[in-house]
Amino acid sequence: MKKYILILSCLILAACAEDVKFNSDLNTTGEGEKIECELSVFLPEYIAANTRSIKEVTSLHLLVFDENGLFLSRNEAILEEGEGDTRKFKVTLLSSKSKRIIHFVANYDWTGFPTSHELRGVDEGGIVPKMEQSQTSYWKRVEYEGGLNADTFNNQTISLLRNRAKITVDSRASSFKLISFTLYNGVSKGTLAPFKYNGETPEHTFTEGVLTEALTGDGENVNSGDNNKSIDVFEKSNSDASASKKAFLVVKGSYLGKEGFYKIDLVNKETGELYNLIRNKHYTVTIEEVNFEGYPTANDAAHHPASNNIFASIELRDFPSISDGNSILKVSSVGDYFVRDNETKVVAINYYPDKNSTATENGKISVKKIDPENRVTYEWDPSLGELTIFDPRIAPGEVKKVSFVVTVEGSGLLRYIGFYLRSPYKYEAKLIFNGLNQDSGVEISFKVPNTFLSNLFPVDLKIYTNELYPDIAENEIAVGFEDSRYFYRYQIREENIGEDERVTLYFKRVANNKTEEITLSSIYYEDVKVSL
Repeated sequence: MKKYILILSCLILAACAEDVKFNSDLNTTGEGEKIECELSVFLPEYIAANTRSIKEVTSLHLLVFDENGLFLSRNEAILEEGEGDTRKFKVTLLSSKSKRIIHFVANYDWTGFPTSHELRGVDEGGIVPKMEQSQTSYWKRVEYEGGLNADTFNNQTISLLRNRAKITVDSRASSFKLISFTLYNGVSKGTLAPFKYNGETPEHTFTEGVLTEALTGDGENVNSGDNNKSIDVFEKSNSDASASKKAFLVVKGSYLGKEGFYKIDLVNKETGELYNLIRNKHYTVTIEEVNFEGYPTANDAAHHPASNNIFASIELRDFPSISDGNSILKVSSVGDYFVRDNETKVVAINYYPDKNSTATENGKISVKKIDPENRVTYEWDPSLGELTIFDPRIAPGEVKKVSFVVTVEGSGLLRYIGFYLRSPYKYEAKLIFNGLNQDSGVEISFKVPNTFLSNLFPVDLKIYTNELYPDIAENEIAVGFEDSRYFYRYQIREENIGEDERVTLYFKRVANNKTEEITLSSIYYEDVKVSL
């Protein structure tokens, strides 16, 4: 992990307006006095990667917040000359006996940033999480319980986090020469700071190590250029991305003198999990051996299964059945959600040694659970070909993943089955009506996350209403009957999910001026009522 180091020392600038005698053993800084701080930036060597020049840090600002996390000031540090591996900055702050919170921000483009007057009193969670850019920046948050005074920064070291990860590709294959590589489906921007997003509130928690993908970033392919082995990339939530947006590499190289392209998934071979790209981390891909010619174009390689992950590649991951040409491994589901503590899931798993026969040899199947926190209990019954998962332990507000690796003795066939343990999704439903008279239009919309497991579509949504009927010219909604109640059924499909991640259903009123509570119900959601 690469960290940038700030070494801070502090000097008092201004004396009080009247003559006062001070005990030299006591701190003499008063409330609100100006204090001048000298900051030396040191960049230690980054093990197993290219060492960065100290000149990489070209600017530094300090965002100062009070004890409640409310904005006070933005202070620019002035760059001074440095020697060797240090670069010095000087900044003037106001002293205080109250707690202060400082965000150290290096190499950030402040163009268009609100003025200090405009930000006065705004919570840090309403400012820093919105700071997203397409350039490399560095950040650190520090709380000073004793406030700011002449001794605050003495002998203190601050380690800055960069907002990018590094990917290096190297080749040890004797028959293969690496030319370049490209990361597909990267992100064009990065957040300044890592934080836990707490919904539509400013109460975000700044936590190092938390993956925080930029909300305003677009998809981006990042090319290394010829003869370069490393690229810097912004954070990417790869494991939760939809199949068409998962990040992967396409390597250009020469195999026995012939150039070609090869696709590589960023996958943990033991667990089957795709690696997320997390800031300040260094990911190394080593090509050990190449024994075939690559695809003629990068586009051809990008649209075929990865060379390092054939049977569990991104293209094949959602397929319940996989074959090596002779035998078949089939699972009834490759992924699902647990959203309630009393749920039980059953997955059928069967191995057919002869693809042309219905005879199974499930005794050759092995099932391995990847569950570090022991969140679920499971039973594998080869005689029935059933994997039963039960007793999920769901932590409110958290999303945990449990995986099962299914392999076959003497075969390269395998499937990964992933279960996400989480609280039920929330509809964030909205109802809009265009009049009170009979047959006037009513729109009900709700949110569908774009990371929803694609293999689960279509998902049934039940709408319980007595005062509305579907507008058949706008959408296909069927009538259902269950537990002595009629309802309307809408099937949520993958193609329903647009950029705004919302689905809108169109209804009309049965009669004039009627009101009611309409219920939306679906297996993966928390039931909600909207008022007509």
